[in-house]
Amino acid sequence: MLEKTMTFIQKIIELLLVGVSIFILVLILINVGLRFFGFSSIFFVNEIVRLAFIWFCGLGIVAAIFSQEHMKLDIFEWSPKWRRVLSRLSWINFSVFFLVLASSGILVVNTHIEMGRTLKTLPYIPFWSFSLLLPISFTISVVVIILFLIKEK
Repeated sequence: MLEKTMTFIQKIIELLLVGVSIFILVLILINVGLRFFGFSSIFFVNEIVRLAFIWFCGLGIVAAIFSQEHMKLDIFEWSPKWRRVLSRLSWINFSVFFLVLASSGILVVNTHIEMGRTLKTLPYIPFWSFSLLLPISFTISVVVIILFLIKEK
């Protein structure tokens, strides 16, 4: 059951990453094509692409944790006896750090909601809709780390 849950979450994250990257690629190609044929580019594409790339990076953090390709300390490999304990301590440290980032992200979202900030080029889209990345991606990261810790037992 745990393995199926982890696989399901991983597939959703991978699909979102593919979707965001295709979205970015299509928008950039449309703008380049418009410029190539002598038309002016769509004025809001740069801002949307920048914000979509931020989402891509946030989801990439979760994907890196799933695939075990995130930063890790090689010093934990020096002793097979302590490897398991140090690895768990490392995961716990990551979890605490991600929880702090997630709670900070909630504060950022609340600030954007209170300020009523919108995108500069598309003023009807609230900026908090892009700030949601912080609490969402870091909370998912903590959930994934907890699943890894449960799986290790």
